[in-house]
Amino acid sequence: MIKSVINAKKTFNHFKKAEVKVDSEQMVMSALEVMITNKEFVLPVFEAGKCIGVVYFKDLVLFLAQNLEDADLFVHKLNYTVESAVLIMMKTGRKEPV
Repeated sequence: MIKSVINAKKTFNHFKKAEVKVDSEQMVMSALEVMITNKEFVLPVFEAGKCIGVVYFKDLVLFLAQNLEDADLFVHKLNYTVESAVLIMMKTGRKEPV
C-alpha cells in the first residue's frame, strides 16, 4: 500500500517547520539521496513554501524497482520528479508508471 501523498489543494501544517524536506520538482534520485544522507525516511514535500504532501523512502524505492527488466523504463523513471512519481503511484495504485 502506498503511503506517500501529494495534494496541492491542501496544506499539511504539521510539517510546516520541518528542517529536512524535498521540493515537489526535485528528482526522485535526489530525494532518495536527501533521505539517506539525513537518515529521514519520511519527508514533507514542499511547493512554493507550502507543504503539499509527504513522501516515503520505501514508496520511491518500489517505484524505481518495478519492472527492472525493462532498462529503458528504469532510466525513464530516473527523470521523474517527486510530485510526478507520487501522483502516478496514487492514481494507479501501483509503484510504476503505466
